[in-house]
Amino acid sequence: MKIPGIFPVLLLAFVFGVTGIGAGQAGAAQAAEAEFLKTRRIAEHGDANAQFQLGAMYELGLRGAPKDETIAAEWYRKAAEQGDPRAQHSLGHMYQHGRGGLRQDKDTAMEWYAQAAEQGHLGARKNLDAMLGEQEDGQETPRRYSKKGPRGM
Repeated sequence: MKIPGIFPVLLLAFVFGVTGIGAGQAGAAQAAEAEFLKTRRIAEHGDANAQFQLGAMYELGLRGAPKDETIAAEWYRKAAEQGDPRAQHSLGHMYQHGRGGLRQDKDTAMEWYAQAAEQGHLGARKNLDAMLGEQEDGQETPRRYSKKGPRGM
């Protein structure tokens, strides 16, 4: 009985994937890439939801998309201009922090946050509140943003 002789065969099978170990990962990667390509096709036809999702995929490098914040900002802008509050929030965040090839512009960030907040996006409301609080003489003065606009303005 030559048991030691089976070890090299098992090792080679493992290394080259003959055992199926890793096949699930390859299948998941293919499925993710297919989802990315499908989302991109839909986004290219003007679907705001797909445009937002594609922006997130590029921003974070998800589902087979290369990580590219500049391309992400472009897709967020397309969706934001169609009124998608998630894209408006994401674009506002990019302007606030000067990401995605955009220059830092707090006024533009606040405009995008305000549009998203008007549609009920809580993250945008929180960010807008924080930015409005910072504006008054450089001191933290919390203000609350409502659908009608910031209180006290």
